Amino acid sequence: MTDTANRILWTVIGVLLLAVGVVLLLVNLGRFTPFSVDTPLLSSEVVDLWNRADPWNLGVVIVIGLVLLGLGLWLFTRQFRLRVRPSMSNIQTRGEDPVRWRTHINSSAVVGALERDLTDGRRVANARVIMTGKSPHPEAWVRLDLAPGVVLSDVRDRVEESLDRFATTTGIRPEKLDVTVRLSRRSASRVR
Repeated sequence: MTDTANRILWTVIGVLLLAVGVVLLLVNLGRFTPFSVDTPLLSSEVVDLWNRADPWNLGVVIVIGLVLLGLGLWLFTRQFRLRVRPSMSNIQTRGEDPVRWRTHINSSAVVGALERDLTDGRRVANARVIMTGKSPHPEAWVRLDLAPGVVLSDVRDRVEESLDRFATTTGIRPEKLDVTVRLSRRSASRVR
């Protein structure tokens, strides 16, 4: 699941919980017309069903609670996971006849160069790049730590310029790009 999909999932969960809370508050205040303030929360049929399932009712509630707890923990760990994917393969090029040559470039060096290019010290305090897949068109995840007061359009332009330089230099253009931006806890550097 990408960071974007994770953010969408948490937004949907938040909106649903907010809607349920607003409806329950309106019912409690008597503003929700289908229900009056004196309407019981559980109908007599539900209470009868609960009483008929007397030896099993508590166990069923515990199992449902454990399933919801497991789902919540899974979502929580997905929020703070580290990406563990195979990194982009190293780049190998070979020369043709009459001159035979071979170049081997470590993928971590290429990714490190992109990280240094994205970091300028004033707007982008730190950059972390993860690339996976095959070298001509890998997938890239970029996390940028921004200095306070930075305009996001300037950062977008910086990312596009860095990716253009990266593609010109290495011949690699990420097919899929996921950029996460957050505020840096460090203040911007005053020394240039």
